[in-house]
Amino acid sequence: MAAATVRTTLDIPAALYRELEKQAAAEGCSTADLILRGMEKALMTRNAPQTRRVQFPLIKNHSPKVNLTNDQIY
Repeated sequence: MAAATVRTTLDIPAALYRELEKQAAAEGCSTADLILRGMEKALMTRNAPQTRRVQFPLIKNHSPKVNLTNDQIY
């Protein structure tokens, strides 16, 4: 039983398609295979978790500040 597929039409600029054909020939695959790999890669990176930079302080303190010297602490 063949895998379910959907046939579609894409308008690809001629210059881009020529580059696609060159790349596919260099890799020994079809242009359709190359397009499918690109689509899979785009979908995989979309679902990858985004990394965020941590901003300090992690826990913000809104209470009044206390000014103590080292002698007062000890």
